[in-house]
Amino acid sequence: MKKVNLETSIDEVNRWMDYKKVRETKRESLHDQIESISEAFSEGLLVLKDDFTIEQTLVHPVGEDESIKSITYKPRLSDKQKQPHMKGVASNDQFGMMHAIVAALTNVPRAVVAGLDSEDMDIARAIAVFFA
Repeated sequence: MKKVNLETSIDEVNRWMDYKKVRETKRESLHDQIESISEAFSEGLLVLKDDFTIEQTLVHPVGEDESIKSITYKPRLSDKQKQPHMKGVASNDQFGMMHAIVAALTNVPRAVVAGLDSEDMDIARAIAVFFA
């Protein structure tokens, strides 16, 4: 985990949002999530790759024998890519919806995503809200 200063982490988040073409009004409404993502970048828990994927180092690894130590988020996600992960999730199940979006973004099974520790899920949720 390479820590960076807060200014650098804010620049990374802005580069990612610029690549995604996130509108200014959405940025304003998601201010708290942006702060959370910036903080995770500054702590070295998130890294923005050259292809604009984001790699999250998990504070608490998951999976069999804790074999999943990091997850990587796609920079873009279509409804078609989300659909298979949404099967069986009720429209009023907010946790299930977030788990499905994170699963679609990372190609990690929804059951594994549901097992993420709250510290890791807080970061995942902050990223996933940009795709909800």
